[in-house]
Amino acid sequence: AFGDSSAGEATLSANHVRIRMLKDTAQLRRHAEQRARLKFSGPCGKESGKVARFVRRLQHEARSLKRDGFVEIFDYFLSTLDSNEKLIQLLTLLPEAQGGLYPIAICLLHSSRQVQEKALQLLRRFDAFREGALWLSSLNFFLMRTYMRSKIRYDAEHKGEKEGAGSTEVQQKQTQKATDHNTIWIPAGEGVPPAPVQATRRTSVLLKDTPEATSEYVANIIEKAQIKRK
Repeated sequence: AFGDSSAGEATLSANHVRIRMLKDTAQLRRHAEQRARLKFSGPCGKESGKVARFVRRLQHEARSLKRDGFVEIFDYFLSTLDSNEKLIQLLTLLPEAQGGLYPIAICLLHSSRQVQEKALQLLRRFDAFREGALWLSSLNFFLMRTYMRSKIRYDAEHKGEKEGAGSTEVQQKQTQKATDHNTIWIPAGEGVPPAPVQATRRTSVLLKDTPEATSEYVANIIEKAQIKRK
């Protein structure tokens, strides 16, 4: 407390002068430059500032965010945080003392199914490496159960799509196998690489029915091919 108003004003004015002098020192300028460099030196690079802003929005503005706001944030995270190093940088903004992954995990209970699925995709990325899995395990029991149920439900709903993609791949392999079955490789001659010869319908029948006739037929093809090469 000051004895009178004039003494208080004089003290405050002296403090303002000292602050302005401190701003002009070389040490403070170096500190400001180093802080600016470190701000963009993480794995996210120039995106670090935007990542931090979106994290703050999830932490402090979640109640006022609309569905499109959540979708924008999660779409950005899913497209930008494409490595474990970038995900770890995000974890540094979500310390366990402040709830850890709670602002993301709570979105599994959002009324929008789209927001739920995008939050689940991001949490699964954390679950895929050791540090992220440790952060995930620090969630409370209720959110961990919600995360596990969401995974099971999502996988069950998309199982048909995966099976459809798998059957298409099997058909392609079967087609390739049939093509390979009807291809005969001519052995390499001296200084000549081996060459494929597409089998005719007659060749396919011989390959299927009579091995002896097939051997003779293939020998003739090889002899003609070697003559043609010469």
